[in-house]
Amino acid sequence: MNNITDKEIEEKGVQIGNIVCEECNYQSGEMNIKSAVFKISMQGGYFMYDGEGGPISKCPKCGEDSMWIEG
Repeated sequence: MNNITDKEIEEKGVQIGNIVCEECNYQSGEMNIKSAVFKISMQGGYFMYDGEGGPISKCPKCGEDSMWIEG
């Protein structure tokens, strides 16, 4: 679909990180990426990769596409 294999998804999902918004300083908190993405989704935002290595996101706090993984 977007050039990311199932293996790559699983490997990235268990890595520990903090997804942050550079616009409003929202932070998911340090946890595995799978849990952070779920938390952001449950709060009304989203975070995904476009297949080229960069994220496409919507911050659940400010609504901007300005989120990235710290850590």
